[in-house]
Amino acid sequence: MAKHKTSLLIAIVLALVFFIITMVFTGLSGPGLLLVYLISGIFRKLMSVALAFLILIALSNYALIFFSCHGLHIYGAWLNKYHKVDLWLHRVLIQNGIAIYATWTTIASLINLTIVLDINANMSPADAATASLSVLTVLLSVWFFLENFVLDKYVRYIVTIYPAVIWAVSGVFTKNNNAADPSRNNIFLSALLAIACILCAGRFFLVIWRHIKNPFYEDLSPERMSPMEIAKKQNKIFQ
Repeated sequence: MAKHKTSLLIAIVLALVFFIITMVFTGLSGPGLLLVYLISGIFRKLMSVALAFLILIALSNYALIFFSCHGLHIYGAWLNKYHKVDLWLHRVLIQNGIAIYATWTTIASLINLTIVLDINANMSPADAATASLSVLTVLLSVWFFLENFVLDKYVRYIVTIYPAVIWAVSGVFTKNNNAADPSRNNIFLSALLAIACILCAGRFFLVIWRHIKNPFYEDLSPERMSPMEIAKKQNKIFQ
């Protein structure tokens, strides 16, 4: 019987337990069952704590994207040669799916930030909303630069961030728009929506253009990039 490393088994068990707990709470949160409703009622005034947890959720999504992109960057050439369908399923479903959730939780964090600034920092609701919209604009602009000019080899095929932002901003704009007397934030939302649409179009154009002109894995040998060959070169995490 093969020997199993204790540390590896412990890591697998802990990951499984964490996954089960996450799935249970995710399942409870959707239909709004009594447990989640009760917890929400107890902690509804602890907005700062809620903000901290939302930020942690967003950060965990960023970490998932990092590990997914890093792993695909390492094994992508081999997958492209022998499992091309799996490669594209990973890109489309996993990476873009996580990106949607990461974007949504980021926007949820900023909405919660607006509430915290209003209640705890004594800012006016309009100023708090402006601050959150400014943060979202900066994040969107910085990410557009990073993904297109710094991290292209890792995140080239992640394109769902901008549609998620457009969807969320459109919802907020539709709910709060006053065409007769537009407020400062109405104008800000209009500008942000236009920026998101422009960045989305630019992102899709760059992805398609680079996919045609500069495809991945053209100069790599799949045989040398097989999982077994890579595993031999890497340091083992669990000893």
